[in-house]
Amino acid sequence: MRFPEQVAAVLREAGWAPGRRDEERARRWGLELSAYASWDGRQHTFFAAAHDALAEFGGLA
Repeated sequence: MRFPEQVAAVLREAGWAPGRRDEERARRWGLELSAYASWDGRQHTFFAAAHDALAEFGGLA
C-alpha cells in the first residue's frame, strides 16, 4: 500500500484515485511558475518531481 489507509481515505474524498494524472494542468502551472520572477529578479526552476506531484495531486480540494 502506497499510503496509510487514513491518508488514502482523505485523498479519495478529495478526488484522488490511483493513476490520477493531469499532465496539462501540471505543465501549465510549471510554465506559470517558471515565468515568475521574485522581487530580486530570480526565476524559479520547475523540477520534474514538482511536475509529477502536481500532475497527481494538483487541484484536489
